[in-house]
Formats: sequence, C-alpha cells, structure tokens
Amino acid sequence: MKVHEKSLIESREQEVVQSEEGETTRPKSVALQFVNYLLSVRFLRAAKNWHRIDTYLDILFSFGVHSAEELIGETDPTKAAKWDPTSEAYKIGMEYYFKEEMITVIGDFILQD
Repeated sequence: MKVHEKSLIESREQEVVQSEEGETTRPKSVALQFVNYLLSVRFLRAAKNWHRIDTYLDILFSFGVHSAEELIGETDPTKAAKWDPTSEAYKIGMEYYFKEEMITVIGDFILQD
C-alpha cells in the first residue's frame, strides 16, 4: 500500500475530517493513518505485556521495511520475511521514519520515557 501511496506519504498531505469532536486533520494516506493509530495506542494497548510489545514493534518494523509482496510471499510464520534495502517500499518506509524521528518515538516507548 505504501508504494501506491508514495506521493501522499512523501508530501504528508493532510485532509480535514468532521467528527463528533469537531474538525480534525489526518493524513490522506491510509497507510499513515494506520501508523498514526498504532502510535496513538502504544501506551494504552501495546504496553500491556511483552508479547504485545513485541508484536507491536514487529508491525512498525514491517511497515518500515517490507512491501506487501514480501509479506505475502513468506508462508512459514516461524521464519522472518526477507526485505530488500534497495526496494522502493524500504526507501519509502525508512525515509518516512527518518523524517518523523521514529527512532526517538520507539525508543521513548520502550524506555517508557
């Protein structure tokens, strides 16, 4: 999905949405909406136990480095899916994480800072 939404992710375009609380803005990219949702619940849902934290971090990692094809291609759940650091999906994910200072966000979450 992130390869299809590359221009929206790189531009970080926002849209205004009406909700019960009033007008809010959110990314136009559905992939970024998902990442933002994950980040919004990290202290509430992900931090319940180590298994959830591990799964949560795996999801964030997968968004950063994998394409959908890489994840669908791996059928053995005991093996980690391979990723290609020269792929378009990897470049999009890592560039987004770099711009959003994700290492700081994830580090603060793990250290509970």
